[in-house]
Amino acid sequence: MNCLPANETVCSFAHYVHTDLNQTAFNALIDSHQELLRIFEVMGCPMLNQTNLQSVIVPNVRYISTFSCQYQLQDTTCSPKISLCAPVCSAFQSSVLSLLNNTSYCLQEERYNRMRSRFVDRVTSVCSGSDCASGVPIEAQNCGFDSKDRAIDYCSNSNDICCNSYKKPLTVPTETPASNDQSGIGSSSLIAIVGVGILFLLAIVGLLLIRRRQVPQIKDSTQPEVQANRNTVLDEPPKLELDQRGFQMEISQ
Repeated sequence: MNCLPANETVCSFAHYVHTDLNQTAFNALIDSHQELLRIFEVMGCPMLNQTNLQSVIVPNVRYISTFSCQYQLQDTTCSPKISLCAPVCSAFQSSVLSLLNNTSYCLQEERYNRMRSRFVDRVTSVCSGSDCASGVPIEAQNCGFDSKDRAIDYCSNSNDICCNSYKKPLTVPTETPASNDQSGIGSSSLIAIVGVGILFLLAIVGLLLIRRRQVPQIKDSTQPEVQANRNTVLDEPPKLELDQRGFQMEISQ
């Protein structure tokens, strides 16, 4: 076997791969996911086979290529052992278990359940919280999938932290032209009401001013007659006739 530079393969997160295959053949081995298919077969999942690899397994199992690489990297002849980051292991575990627990694909028997528990322990053993690898670059960039489209499909029903870059930011709706028109209509109505009120007040004030001007004219028209009567009385003093006792008896003009 030879030490194949990992950066020339799908498993670029490693340094070297100990294999007797060339680059093309090694990448084809990783893409076939033979180790995972064997796991499904042993664990009582007759429907999770080569036929359904691309239609069921690849679209649902996250970091599938990363774990295919990890299986090939168990031989540390060419490269030291590489641990995967805990979130990568957790995503792979949960997605595989969701298929194993699906009665449409797998038999739900006690013996298979014991095997699935051992599978979880095995995956956990290759994980580390620090000084770890995030896996195959294309999967690390797409929430564990081999394409952006599959990541978008996954994130449409998930709140996974890796989905933050795939969710559209929440926007606050702005006023539309129609709402602006309604606001304009409301302002015009208010101005019209205020205008009518002002005109009404001006009309009342005008009537009061006209009435105030008419009152002095009426008084002035009666003054000459009163003055004339006063003059008559002053010019022609009444004649008093006294009886023999000196009392006023009659006023004659």
